[in-house]
Amino acid sequence: MIPAPGLAGIRIDAKPGLPLQVGEYVSLKVIKRVMGNKWALGLKGQVLAARSEIELIPGETIRAQVSRVGRQIFFKINSKPENRLETFIAQSGLALDAVSKQIVSAMLRSGLPLDPAIIQRIRELLVRHKGRGNRLARIITMIFDKNLEGDSPAFAGLIELLGFGEEGSENRGQGRKQRQRRSKKESHGRDKLVQLLKERVNAKAGTQYNMLQLFNHFKANNDNWLIIPYNFETGSSLLSGTLRLLYDPYGKVTRRFVLIVNDDEGNRWSFLLQRRDGKNRLHLFCNREKHRWAGSNNLAGLQAKLQNLGVEVDDTIGEDGVFDGFSLPWEGQNFKRIDTLS
Repeated sequence: MIPAPGLAGIRIDAKPGLPLQVGEYVSLKVIKRVMGNKWALGLKGQVLAARSEIELIPGETIRAQVSRVGRQIFFKINSKPENRLETFIAQSGLALDAVSKQIVSAMLRSGLPLDPAIIQRIRELLVRHKGRGNRLARIITMIFDKNLEGDSPAFAGLIELLGFGEEGSENRGQGRKQRQRRSKKESHGRDKLVQLLKERVNAKAGTQYNMLQLFNHFKANNDNWLIIPYNFETGSSLLSGTLRLLYDPYGKVTRRFVLIVNDDEGNRWSFLLQRRDGKNRLHLFCNREKHRWAGSNNLAGLQAKLQNLGVEVDDTIGEDGVFDGFSLPWEGQNFKRIDTLS
């Protein structure tokens, strides 16, 4: 028996002795996301591994009806996930708009508890920094996850560094020559870049308090990202961006590598390399449609070259707007250790 199309719910393997009856209503406690659509749920004093066809919110309790689908138990949820998310935002006294949804989504991906006070604080920071949507929301939630949030100039500089080079790529109203003059004036060569970084990460002039180093050295409560800003000139172009590494301190391995590249014409390319199911896979994103089309024509050549290195390449180049700079659009939290109840 297959559920009717569009039926939203959660599935678990049917286990002997699990006290459930078809048709009854139960309360499911959402503990944590394991990976992708896999979740740890609490049910009648037990912790169960489940797959969800909807986005869940850690810490929430869901009322669902029990049914059976083959060898699996299916929990039917009547409310749509979008409506439940909107209900949470409204009940928290927050503005029900795209900004609040971006913040809540970033917090879910970063593993932060949905605290209305934190959401409001992040919202204020997005407005202050003229936020760049889901990218900046994700960066700020990661700073909160490492307990580095504050009001000092160094904190503002840290936000800029973690999204280094992206501000110019969003400003499409400037001509190429103006961007080049501004970029070369701000940073030309290694010495200028070092001085620029020092100015942006020092809490006060003359101090050695470096927020970027603190960010990279502090372990996060959830996903542990290390971020390294860079820029350099190649020919007549100035490239800038960040290298981002998702490090697993328990397995002592790097789980994911992300390279963000911005040029002085406002183009941005993102490359995400990860190892999953024993395979290395590369995903690409670009912010300009004409470049996505042009890149697609050369994709076969890139796939052939990287295949010899054991890397599979996605068949399509994704839209930059759906990528937050860390997680794939269809993913939730990744590579988290789960503490289950005994």
